[in-house]
Amino acid sequence: MLEKAQVAGVLDEPESKWAVPVTLRRDVGVIAGTRSMGLGRLVTTFDEDCDGTVSVSETRLPGARDHLCMPVTYMGMTLSHEVADQVAAFLQRGQFLHDA
Repeated sequence: MLEKAQVAGVLDEPESKWAVPVTLRRDVGVIAGTRSMGLGRLVTTFDEDCDGTVSVSETRLPGARDHLCMPVTYMGMTLSHEVADQVAAFLQRGQFLHDA
C-alpha cells in the first residue's frame, strides 16, 4: 500500500513540483517505451506514442538530464537487453546512446 506521502508527492502534485528538486541533486535519465501493447489499452485509449500503459508525454520529467524512446512495451522494458545497455550507458556517461 502506498504511503500517504508517496501518494501526495507523486500522484497529487504536478511533476514540476517534486521532480525539479530531485533533478537538481541527481542525474536523472528517463526511458519511454513506444510499443503499444499492454493492459492499459483495456481501460483507456492513447492519442500518442505509448508503451501500452504509459504515454511518452507522461515520461517527460522537468530537469531530466536525458530522455530516450525505445520500441519496447511497459513490461518488456524490464526484460530488454537493449534497455539494460542504455541504462548502463547512462550510469557510465550521464547520457543515453541515441545512435544505438
